[in-house]
Amino acid sequence: MQELNVDAIMEDLSWIKEFVEPATEIEVSLEKGKSPTGIEYPVVTVRITGTTDENLGHMIGVQGQHLFSLQHILNLLLNKKYTSDEDDAVRLRVNLDIGDYRYAKSSAVERVALSRADDARILGDEIELEPMSSYDRMIVHSVLSKFDDIRTESRGEGPQRRVVIIPTAEEDLGTVVPEHEVETDELEDEAE
Repeated sequence: MQELNVDAIMEDLSWIKEFVEPATEIEVSLEKGKSPTGIEYPVVTVRITGTTDENLGHMIGVQGQHLFSLQHILNLLLNKKYTSDEDDAVRLRVNLDIGDYRYAKSSAVERVALSRADDARILGDEIELEPMSSYDRMIVHSVLSKFDDIRTESRGEGPQRRVVIIPTAEEDLGTVVPEHEVETDELEDEAE
């Protein structure tokens, strides 16, 4: 197992240059991530940019499928080289972005989530989003988790899995007292 550093990773990724035009740049950064249970792990971010994004389209693929496949391969290769096979070994994570596709896609998913959350609030009904990847669903859940007046859940199976945005009842928020909890004296006072 070798020591993890940016220069070594750049050398490991040099084979990618064979598949792209010479003006393509590969940037690598190394950061620390933290799981919900508090375990720290290394995060390798690989960013591939070119003179024009259309030249990188074949690496992104339809709806990012090539990008996600390449990210999976990079995860396997780098984990094999830089982590041990022990069950309790901390695995590194690789985030790959090609031609800022992920950034643009994340921004678009966030905008849709916020807009559809407004629809759920106004209509007072559940709003079902289109089926999306687990990564996109995670973005929706994360973006909308900061609001108390809605909640999200995933429904469906496999490629049909989608996020449902559910407005939270005012009673659940504690802003309205349900009628059955209002004392009868208060109701009589209001009637007069």
